[in-house]
This record gives sequence, C-alpha cells and structure tokens, in this order.
Amino acid sequence: MGDTSVTHAGALTALTALLATAPSPGLPEGLHYPGQLVMFATAAGLAVESDSSVPTIEELVRAARIRVRERYGEPPEEEEQEEDLQEAAAQPFAEPCPEPVFEDVAAVTRLRDRLARALWAPEAAECRDELAAIAIDFRLIPGLTDQDMLAVRSASGDFASLLAAKLVGASLQLVAAGLRGRLRRCGDYECMSPFVDRSASGHGLYCTPTCASRVRARRRRNRQFEEGQPIG
Repeated sequence: MGDTSVTHAGALTALTALLATAPSPGLPEGLHYPGQLVMFATAAGLAVESDSSVPTIEELVRAARIRVRERYGEPPEEEEQEEDLQEAAAQPFAEPCPEPVFEDVAAVTRLRDRLARALWAPEAAECRDELAAIAIDFRLIPGLTDQDMLAVRSASGDFASLLAAKLVGASLQLVAAGLRGRLRRCGDYECMSPFVDRSASGHGLYCTPTCASRVRARRRRNRQFEEGQPIG
C-alpha cells in the first residue's frame, strides 16, 4: 500500500499546475506527455523510479551517520547517534512511484477533469460527493498521521492512483480550510492560471504581482491611447 501523506504546499502546487492544463475558452488542451506527469509528481512529493537521485532509506541512514561523524569528529555516544538518526528519519523524502507512460496521460486527464468539476462545483455537496467518488474509483484511503496530519494512501501502486492520493489530499485540505471559494483563474488573460487567493480581503484577482502589474500597465496604455497621449 502506497503511503502518500500529504505535503500540502507541494501537492497544492501540483494540483493548480495540473488544473492549468485543462482546456478553456481560448486555450487548447495542455496535457499531452508523460514528462508533464513527472513534473506534477515531483511537485507533489513523488519520485519516478527511473530517478536515480532519489535516496533509499539505507542511503539516508548512511548519510546521517556520516553527518554525525563529521559533527563530532569521532564516533558519538550511542544515544547521541540515535538522536541524529531519528532526526534524519523524520525528514521528508520523495516517495517512489512508477514512471508514467502515455496510457497514464489519459488517466491523469480524467482525474484532472473530475477534480476541476469537484472544486468548482456550485454546491458544497457536489464537491464532497465528487471527491468521495474519486477516492473510491482510485482506491484511496484517508487517515491521519501520528502528528494528526491528513494522510491519503493509495491501495494501488499505479502512477495515476499515487498522484490521485496526493491531489485528493490537497483538495480535501483546501475544502476543510474553507478555501475552495478562493480557487480561481488569474484575471490576466495572458495567464489565466488557477491559483488560491490568500489575500486578506479574499478578492484577489491575480496569481502573482507580475500578472497584476501587467494588467495595470495594459490598462494604462489603453487609457493613454484613448486620450491621444504618447504611449509609454
């Protein structure tokens, strides 16, 4: 069983990036290649098996022991070494998953569309029902970690299910935090990327200050043009 405890920030980044590939007025379908799936998986805290840079548990423990020796200049006391090893074991590391293939693109596209339907549903009940249906179809099991953090696990080992566990977990946390209504598309038509508005007022229109500045500059140029002023 794949343990996919949610790293919320990374999983939320992956979620919004995946939603950004969906077609919309003026934008074609944007999800085509397994390489894109690797980027979403990496952001969500997964690592494809072909990535040899992902350390194993044994490598993490070996690295921790080396750091202990470097810190003390000699073999440390047993309890001190144990403390450092426990500290190293508590650090998050990428969870392995199968390398995606072209068949996974279709599965993740369906997942994306269902998540979008859930998160942008007009009624909260529709959102809950759709997320529950996704969890059932991908054999996901929600639970809590020892630190009482939300964890979503996949009973399947395929790429789409492991990614679904991460993204459904992020979606559940988004809903539980009362932020579903703040998931919107950037108001800059040159961007239109999905983002979560975290402004104090809750009325943010742009995903980044760059987009906001671009819109202001565009409006200024339009006003200058209408008033017959030199555009600069």
